Amino acid sequence: MTDSKPVEWYVEDQVARGKWRAETIPAAVVGLPRDVTVFRARRKDHRIMHAWHGDKDTFCPPIWWDLAIGSGACGLGCRSCVGADQWIYTDLGPVRAKDLYRRRYERQWLVMGVDENYNHVFTPLIGAAETEKPSHDMVTIKLDTGHQVTVTDDHPMIVARPGRFEGWDGDFKASGIKEDDWLPIIQYAVNVRHKVVTSLDLLRFPWAQPEKIRVTDLDLAGQFGLSCAELAKQLGQTPSPNWRDYPLSNHANKGVYHLPEYIALIDQFGLIPGDSVQIHSAYGSEKYPRWMPLDRAFGFVVGHYLAEGSLDKRTVVLAVHKDEVEYCLPKWEQWSGKKVVVRSHSENGAMLLLSQTTIVALFREMLPGNAFTKQYPQMLWDAPKEFIEGVLEGAIFGDGHLDKAGSIVYATCSEGWAADMRMLMWRLGYSPVVVRNNYRGDKIAYQVRLHQQDATNFVRQVGLPWHVIDRSRRMITRRYPYALLMARTGSIWGDTGATRWKQRLEAEKIDLCEWGKKLVEGELGLSRVKKILKSSAEAEVYDFQTGTGNFVAGDGVLIHNCFLMLTHRIRRDPWRHLLYDNIDDFERDAEKWLLEPGRKPFHTLGVGIDRSDSLLYEGVTGMVRRLNLLFGDHERNPRNTKLVLLTKSKNTLYLADVPPAYRYNTVVTFSLNPEPVADMWEGKYPDGVRITPPIYERLQAARFAANIGYEIRVRLDPILTPDGWQEMYREFVADIKAMRINFRYWTLGTYREKNNQLDTWREKWGLLPMEWQPGDEELVKDGTHFHMPVERRMEIYQTVRDIIHAEFPGALVSLCKETHGVRQGVGLCNADCNCLR
Repeated sequence: MTDSKPVEWYVEDQVARGKWRAETIPAAVVGLPRDVTVFRARRKDHRIMHAWHGDKDTFCPPIWWDLAIGSGACGLGCRSCVGADQWIYTDLGPVRAKDLYRRRYERQWLVMGVDENYNHVFTPLIGAAETEKPSHDMVTIKLDTGHQVTVTDDHPMIVARPGRFEGWDGDFKASGIKEDDWLPIIQYAVNVRHKVVTSLDLLRFPWAQPEKIRVTDLDLAGQFGLSCAELAKQLGQTPSPNWRDYPLSNHANKGVYHLPEYIALIDQFGLIPGDSVQIHSAYGSEKYPRWMPLDRAFGFVVGHYLAEGSLDKRTVVLAVHKDEVEYCLPKWEQWSGKKVVVRSHSENGAMLLLSQTTIVALFREMLPGNAFTKQYPQMLWDAPKEFIEGVLEGAIFGDGHLDKAGSIVYATCSEGWAADMRMLMWRLGYSPVVVRNNYRGDKIAYQVRLHQQDATNFVRQVGLPWHVIDRSRRMITRRYPYALLMARTGSIWGDTGATRWKQRLEAEKIDLCEWGKKLVEGELGLSRVKKILKSSAEAEVYDFQTGTGNFVAGDGVLIHNCFLMLTHRIRRDPWRHLLYDNIDDFERDAEKWLLEPGRKPFHTLGVGIDRSDSLLYEGVTGMVRRLNLLFGDHERNPRNTKLVLLTKSKNTLYLADVPPAYRYNTVVTFSLNPEPVADMWEGKYPDGVRITPPIYERLQAARFAANIGYEIRVRLDPILTPDGWQEMYREFVADIKAMRINFRYWTLGTYREKNNQLDTWREKWGLLPMEWQPGDEELVKDGTHFHMPVERRMEIYQTVRDIIHAEFPGALVSLCKETHGVRQGVGLCNADCNCLR
């Protein structure tokens, strides 16, 4: 970089070219006093670095490697992405882009994508960004199967070309897509590996008015052996002369409790409700067991209610055709255990009336929304297969039909419901299409369709009472353009004229190339671009980053995403770190590295040891937790190689998510100094507030990591020597002992630099000056770095070594990037240092 260009030119150029994108991460996620703005990018190669970090005079053995999570720029990314109302398919069902961005830190989201073998997977969402008023226009891409997606015209897309995908690495923009191109589409969804929830817990259900819900438990009162007044005292209730104001009185004498009162009692005294617990409304006599099974019967009434139902104060009302009464009436009565009243309604209609206040209260909270906004309940996405089949049976029986061609057509006014229906069918292995039609002026109605043999198989699987026959043809989206998938003949890929490109054949009738076989076996579909519509940019667009490098958006179109980890070097803005997002690539490289034939047990792999903070962005990336599962797996890590972390953060709380059996091969190292020294050395905001957490909080984080089974180490590097430094380090080590923290290794280092780059770039970026550093006249070239003179370094090391040994006599102390002469002079000629096993 020359002085003729402003210091930020490189950063701005990367942003302008779409290679970096800015994102703000809340302070609570990174454990810092303020929000952090970062750049997102993708690292294409050299993800694991291995180099000699010294020379013949400097002891730094080349037996450790480093995941280069933040040492370089680059990869092609995007600044903007999908429209605010696009569906993103998650483990909790379809979620609109704007809502997923808003809820991104609510939980660890899993997003549907495709792996390198084109198999459908759910992969972690590792980042999300919002762009207000994007500079690029929007394009809506419509496919001939009814699928469509809306993105900015600079968003990376994936397009099928003869024998390959173009844009799998993010280098094909949406603006380059033309009519008659072919895009990948999803044909089914794998089941998320959650624990299947087989029952709905009515006791812990989030009732809107819990005071109107009662619990019947005839056994609870006998478990206390206390008077009502004594119970009230233990629960912290104010004494009252009226005995009816106390728990276990009034209704409780009959074994009936207000729900909030009951929850308070069992939680306060650690009681486990028995099987006799029943839940009911204050105004109804019908009682339900605490656990409502998520079976096919319950699924049917949920789906049928969403299709045909409404609620008044105490009644579920279902509007059906008179010919449907015979089929659905016994299902409702069997499930509810109550008589359902049937009334005529218009010439061909009927009304089913279920007067049940508990069910009304349940449905009001579980199935909110009107005809245009309703969606399936969240519990559906963890429910067993039979419940999903029941839901689809009830919904399609109510709002669907079988047309003359033998296709299932399901109609709804709710876009959310159509998206839910599509994903539920995917989970059962079917590939529906969604068709939009104008409805009531500016309203749009949605039809979810299944064709041909898929429709026949679906009717039989979910048990719909419709007559179907076997058909010779399958659904159209499972037929392919053979000019793309056929095996290569000579030097060309067959005749690629427009006629052949538009033709479709069943996959088994094509002489498939290797890429075609892989695509078909992975059941990834291809669909032809029918129309491209351009519009002005939306107010906000959103960019999502997933572990696979792609995700499913809109109506099921597979599109590319871009993005993780931390450093600033030379031309990178020190206020906005560069994070790499292709976590899956880093994980695969680490897995291959572990299994290399030449791997030795004493080798180690660091996470940004020489480049970044290993845990600062763990709340965003989840990278270390994934690597823990890899390094803790003996089959994938047969030599028990160590994973080494280095952090100035306090973010070890994230490590508790790793199962205990997978923690033993991970080392957590803390870069620490006495608080006054850290205050001089570690970065500050322009107003003088230090960026890094207090040393005491970082020590607490170290103790926490040790307590949950991680090996912990410490680096005192660089040791600074302002006035009174010896006493600062003496108090610091004493505090560590008082907190009963035992670091396995203590690694020491003094101030060093390869050149004057720290101060040079500080001035260029306008950072606050360092509050202490050796003068230029004090630094001499020794080995690969400029250091303080040998005698001064030896004096510092001996002082700190003695301070440590005074409190921890058996401590293993070593030096970092030092010469053999210094090591010998101090008497620390060992390899007990952080980067080594």
